[in-house]
Amino acid sequence: MAGFSSINIRTKLFNRILGGFILLLLLSSTLMLGSNRPAFWMLNSTLIFGATALFFLLVSLGLVKLRISYDRWRIFGLIAGIYAAGLVLQFGVAGLTSADRFHSQENILLGVLRVLSYGCLFILTLQVTANVRRARRFAWGVFGITVFIGIYALASNQVPELLFYDKSDYVDSLSGPFINRNSFATFLAFGCALGTALVLRNDREDKIRKQRKRMDVE
Repeated sequence: MAGFSSINIRTKLFNRILGGFILLLLLSSTLMLGSNRPAFWMLNSTLIFGATALFFLLVSLGLVKLRISYDRWRIFGLIAGIYAAGLVLQFGVAGLTSADRFHSQENILLGVLRVLSYGCLFILTLQVTANVRRARRFAWGVFGITVFIGIYALASNQVPELLFYDKSDYVDSLSGPFINRNSFATFLAFGCALGTALVLRNDREDKIRKQRKRMDVE
């Protein structure tokens, strides 16, 4: 019983640290030109793969408990697997048929690396958000980062010196730390959808307590 309690404490502490790591990664990758450069793809992927390897190492050693429910998320895993297989097939055909095969192979490796890092980040996020209260705090954290970046974009539009780079494109557009204004708009749209869900959850709190559905907004 003591061992079971101990592993629960370690898992809780690890998930808190992991959640903070993911939020910090989201904030930093956003500030780094929206991670719109191969160097940032490599850096982010390295950090995500390292965190994933550490997570599964701790699980294999019995120091941390796996909180991901395969029964609940297996349909998403199946969809993700089909997507990844189709993407690899597409890259493979492009690499074989392209005139510049060496250049295509480099793009293939970068593309596969990014897709794998997205999958690992998804797994880590599931581990963090297995607990409803932690998931709620995590969601507010993501929404807070989006609001912060929006305010930062407004301020840097008035004072360009606040940016970490000199704008060469979309100089008169509100793009914040992103290079592409459409990417920035998409980022804000994600935050707006998340914020709306969080606000609506408060109105439905009594219903949620009485009856929890399998695919609730939380």
